[in-house]
Amino acid sequence: MLHFSFNLSLGHCHNVSKTMETAKFIKAAEELLCLSLTERSASTRKNYLTAINSLKRFSSESGLQIMDNNSMLNYQKWLLQEGKNRNTASCYIRSLRSLYNMLYPEKAHPFADVFTGCTKTEKRAVPVDCMMRFVNFPPPLSSEHRLWYDIFMFSVLGMGIPFVDLAHLSKNNIHENILKYERRKTSQLITVPIVCEMREILERYEGRTSNGKLFPLFETEEPSYSEYQNILARYNRGLRKLSQKYNLPCMLTSYVARHTWASLANASGVNLKHISQALGHSSVKTTEIYLVCLSSSVLQRDSLLVAKMLYGRHT
Repeated sequence: MLHFSFNLSLGHCHNVSKTMETAKFIKAAEELLCLSLTERSASTRKNYLTAINSLKRFSSESGLQIMDNNSMLNYQKWLLQEGKNRNTASCYIRSLRSLYNMLYPEKAHPFADVFTGCTKTEKRAVPVDCMMRFVNFPPPLSSEHRLWYDIFMFSVLGMGIPFVDLAHLSKNNIHENILKYERRKTSQLITVPIVCEMREILERYEGRTSNGKLFPLFETEEPSYSEYQNILARYNRGLRKLSQKYNLPCMLTSYVARHTWASLANASGVNLKHISQALGHSSVKTTEIYLVCLSSSVLQRDSLLVAKMLYGRHT
């Protein structure tokens, strides 16, 4: 169920040249990509397919039949409510516009009124008082909402584990009280001390997966890209519902956990260089050289400081 109303006004388009049947466009775009496998890089094809699949899901959920300027504005709004940031939404729309122009070069596209530029990325950390409010509420009773709640808290307590990495964690990543994983984005090895609250979360899902993963997100050991995107969308919808349920003054998303841990660590007095290591900021070369020598005991202390701030006790 969508949480906003669409104003498609499909029968009253003033410029017919800027409308297109959604199903017709999606079919033509998919056929175009199949016919030109060798003409585009794998990353470009992946971007196109991701955008097409996103438009498919939006079309299914909203009943969209015609693409026009108004409906594409609604699509952009939907992307943002799904947890995509403004630049990601812009990337999706640019991909669709590019496909549209290739398919219909003589036809004016329906993306004139949507944002297709790039903005400077804002650090979207959840404020400390908002996180304190979140953890002080009783956890949700629904098993699915409890899963999203636990995954978000595990991510925050785990020094901001990105969802793409957390979703693929297995028992093989745990070595006594240490979690080790390789960031899929940078291939950097990250070491995370497992504090008490993280252990409690892991115990809650022990024996509930058949593929060796730590959390029951996928049935297969290595999910497809579309399966991952679907579960990511469900996770963000779940976080949005939790934000509304607890009447939080901020919106929780899969993206904010990393910056939230950094903000909590900073507020707890953790050294900024330690935070850089925890987040795996490989682009900060000077910091990297210094951080290589940090011991696990230092990281353990930093994790405990964050847990103490949130839960009011040592863990």
